[in-house]
Amino acid sequence: MSDFTLFSANPEIDPLYVDCDLSYDNRTEILKFSIQFVYLTFGILLNLRVLSTILWRCRGIYMSNSFFVLFSMDCLIVSI
Repeated sequence: MSDFTLFSANPEIDPLYVDCDLSYDNRTEILKFSIQFVYLTFGILLNLRVLSTILWRCRGIYMSNSFFVLFSMDCLIVSI
């Protein structure tokens, strides 16, 4: 019975040979990921706050203008 390996270490056999670079520092990469996560989470929260202001809190003011209707749809799509 043959052993199944997902990635082959032989570039002549494997058509999608991936040579992994192991020189990256794990702490630095985790820090970069954490900063991106916080940045994107903060952006989504601000976007949802704008959306809630347009659609619920001040609906009478904003929904009479077609720009804010389109802007609210853009906020909704970006938040999803």
